[in-house]
Amino acid sequence: MVHGEYYDRVKSMTDEEAGKILKSRLGAEDYQKLIGVDNPHLHRFIASYVELCNPVKVFVSADSPSDVQYIREATIRNGEEAELAEKGHTVHFDGYHDQARDKAHTKFLLPKGVALGPEINAIDRDEGLKEIYQILKNVMSGHELYI
Repeated sequence: MVHGEYYDRVKSMTDEEAGKILKSRLGAEDYQKLIGVDNPHLHRFIASYVELCNPVKVFVSADSPSDVQYIREATIRNGEEAELAEKGHTVHFDGYHDQARDKAHTKFLLPKGVALGPEINAIDRDEGLKEIYQILKNVMSGHELYI
């Protein structure tokens, strides 16, 4: 699905379709937390990206102490952070190449006919969005998505 079709899918998704996707992909507790936010546009937005990114599980944080603790424990369990000697503290290290923006691969999405000069790495917006949506397709497969 190219970005235009996908964008149209987001815009045209009905509340009923979003509800079916969310109900089938979220656990009962996470579904209730999300539906508790009275914003159908948000529900459609999240449902469309759950559908696109295809996570194995979706966790919805309502900022409760237990939700925060769940996410803290998940970062350790997934190897994203390590516990420190000080109880409740963790550390996260980025790799050498993660320390700053990758200028060679960072692109500005611009409308057709717009240029910002030769020093700016730009790409046609439609082409760039197509690339982004291709990357997002199934990117969360095998992973948990946190909302």
